[in-house]
This record gives sequence, structure tokens and C-alpha cells, in this order.
Amino acid sequence: MNNFWSKIKYVIVFILCQSALLGLAISAAEAQQPELQVKYAKSSNIDPLYKKNTEYFYELFNLALQKSSTPYTVKTIRIPASIEQDRSLILMNEGYYDAHWYTTNASRERELLPIRIPLFKGLIGLRLMFVHPDNVNMFADVNQVEKLKSYIGGQGRSWPDTTLLKSQGFHIETATGADGLLRMLNAKRIDYFPRSILEIWHEKNVIEDLDLAIDQHIAIRYPLAIYFFVRKDNQKLHDIIQLGLTNAIKDGSFDKIFNRYYSDIIEKSHLPKRKIFNLPNLNMTPATPLDKPELWYSIKNAR
Repeated sequence: MNNFWSKIKYVIVFILCQSALLGLAISAAEAQQPELQVKYAKSSNIDPLYKKNTEYFYELFNLALQKSSTPYTVKTIRIPASIEQDRSLILMNEGYYDAHWYTTNASRERELLPIRIPLFKGLIGLRLMFVHPDNVNMFADVNQVEKLKSYIGGQGRSWPDTTLLKSQGFHIETATGADGLLRMLNAKRIDYFPRSILEIWHEKNVIEDLDLAIDQHIAIRYPLAIYFFVRKDNQKLHDIIQLGLTNAIKDGSFDKIFNRYYSDIIEKSHLPKRKIFNLPNLNMTPATPLDKPELWYSIKNAR
């Protein structure tokens, strides 16, 4: 009998030792797991607004990697602030860097792999209006979007917003860029110039030679998103970023960063007091996560 129990004890000790050795082997393997090496494209910006947005995207990108629980190292690849997004897309596909942010559209989602979490919570598509100081109350009684269409708006000649607004019956005059449109508004050749809530307050501060105002009565909004993108062959990095951003949204760390950067402009825009008109955006793909309200900034009085 004693011999039997001795054998049982031996077996138990052997199993425990083997388990301990296996645990040490797993820990050693985890410790030796190579870090994820990521090349991230970061703009070299002088303009305070775009520098702010660049730092915001970079902070969110690092947050996503942290929240994925993946060991990582980020190498920043500097790109000119003036680089066109389509040119940057080509550089990514050629392997100069692994990840960057872009304004999404169907073409870019065919060329690259999007992480469909809107980094600005959709606020890039929320437009306030520059108006002439003589017309600060021009939209006070505009309660229907059809009434707004009777006024003359301004947009850039090649901007996608121009096609979007014209296709929905808006009266739009065009110029080559924002400077020309601001001068057209100052001369009352147009009635209003829509700008993203993320842009308009900064632009108002830097306009030195034009006396323009920001309308306080209305806003228009259409689905528009900036996503992180990776190459089509980099599903692993796509999944890591998506997991990390999802975790950051759940634990509130995403909103903490977002509010630190942008709560001031949201607050002074007085969105609850505005009449906000929702417009469709046919340039967005069917995969756009419009059915996930937690990803978009909520405006309760939108029409």
C-alpha cells in the first residue's frame, strides 16, 4: 500500500513540475515576442490648426496600439503638410509607411484597408456658416432645408462637397480655394460659406483683412469620416488598431482625448440652439457604420 501511494505522489509531483516548466516556457516565449514595428506617417505642420489635428491623430494612434495590449514601437515618417491625400496613399502602398489617416471615400476604401471608426466622431461633416456681418440674422427664420437652398453658397471648385450640395439642389458658386470664397463673401457675391466646425473658429481668428461673421442659427450635417488606413495586405495591423480603438471607446479613453482637443469649439458653437439639417452623402460606402451611434457625435436637435 505504501508503495502505491509513493507512486501516486511521484506522478503528482511529476505533473506539477511539468506544468511549472510549461508555464515558464510560455512566459519566456511571451517575453521574447518581438514588438510590433509600425511606420506611421506624420505631417510636418506649421499652421496651428493642422498641427493640432496632426497631434490628435498621433495620440489616438498610439492609444489604439496601447489598448490592443500588443507590444509595439512606432517610427514616425515625416511627410509634407502640403502632400495630397491621393499621393500619400500611393506612398503607403509602396511601403514607405504602414498607417495614416485619410478622409474616406469609395475609391480610398478600394485601394486601402480602412479601420471604420470615425476619428473626429463625424464632426468633419458638420458645417457652420461664414456670413457677411450685415447678414448675421439672415438664417434666423430658416426652418426648412428647402429655404436654405434659395440662398447662394460658396464652395471650392474641385471639392467633393461641391458635388454633394449641387446634387441636392443647393445654389452653389465656386472659386479655386477658401481665400477666394472668403473674398466673394466679403463682397456679397455669395450669401454664405460653409466650413467644418473643426475649421471655422480657427479661420475666423486668422482672417485679418476681412470682416466676416459666423452665423449662430443653423448648421448642415452630412456623413463624412476620417479613418486610419493600412495597406490591403496588412490585416494584422488593421485588426490591432480596430481592437484598440474599440477598447478605447468602451473605457472612455477615446472620448477623453477627443474632448481635450475639441470640447472648446463644440461648446462655443452652441449646437443645441441651432437648427441642424441632415443631408445624405452618396460618396460614403454601404459599409459606413452609421448604425453605431457610439461612433458619432450626437446632436439631439438635428432634423
